[in-house]
Amino acid sequence: MVLYLYALAAVIAGIGIMAVYRQTLDALIDKPDQIMQIQTRFFTRIAMVEFIPLVLLVAGFAFGQGQEVPQIHIIISTVVVIIILCYNLFFTFSQRAQMRDYAQRTPIGKENERVTAAINVLSMITLAFSVSIPLIAIIFIFLTLS
Repeated sequence: MVLYLYALAAVIAGIGIMAVYRQTLDALIDKPDQIMQIQTRFFTRIAMVEFIPLVLLVAGFAFGQGQEVPQIHIIISTVVVIIILCYNLFFTFSQRAQMRDYAQRTPIGKENERVTAAINVLSMITLAFSVSIPLIAIIFIFLTLS
């Protein structure tokens, strides 16, 4: 059942990072003059969200070596991780497009370009964070096969 620790790590990281991302996008639109503080809060929250998934990955890797794993558990945990990975990709790009359109329509003044650039940068950083834990989980799942 160690494989489910990997899947749980991917789910917690995926949902948590997407929640932090959405809150940060809303804050960027509401307070475009505080971009630096908002980004600092974003990185702090991401670090807090990723702590538990990293502990789960390490625990699974430490306790999962040499165990016989049924093939159905491998398939289920891999499918869960892939679903989370796809959800993260879809959510990041859809929210980015939605917020960029909103920022263009809303009269924020000369802050429009800075907010749009901040949304683009934040989206790419979120993409990297949200993909990292599921990819590590997939690697660990396949390492238990050997």
